[in-house]
Amino acid sequence: MKRLGYRLVIALVVCGAAFFILKLLFPSDTVRIRKLMTRLERAASVAPGESQLVSLGRVQTLRELFAAECQVVVDAHDYGKLEFLGRDELLQAVSAAIALRQSIHVKFAETSIRVGESKTNAAVEVAAVIRTGQRRGETLVLLKVLVKKRESDWLITRVESIRSLQM
Repeated sequence: MKRLGYRLVIALVVCGAAFFILKLLFPSDTVRIRKLMTRLERAASVAPGESQLVSLGRVQTLRELFAAECQVVVDAHDYGKLEFLGRDELLQAVSAAIALRQSIHVKFAETSIRVGESKTNAAVEVAAVIRTGQRRGETLVLLKVLVKKRESDWLITRVESIRSLQM
């Protein structure tokens, strides 16, 4: 009887370990999109006095996250409505902003992910808290991000600001 109990425990441990390994090797689409958003959050934040090599790495990360035919439409309080059509145009603007050596800190406070029925597209709604070095206080920007699955990778195809509030 004891042997049966040990075998049952061992079988449960092996099944649990197999399940855990499968989750690590094959994460769900929601987990992959959450990782994409975390990479975006890190790449969008620029520390004051950052080296050019680190800045170049940020631009390369953004190149990996955005689809070539992406569209970004955001309402920036200081600059009005900004619209970028295509990844190259977006990356040129980011490179120019980084060259100004201004610091910016982006933190995604709350993220809601809805994967489409086809499992090839998703809508992400995120509250971004943005703090720049030139202005005191923070700006809360509600963003709608559309992502599409290309082969096995999720890429950002559209970013649109829904609302922004000065805090």
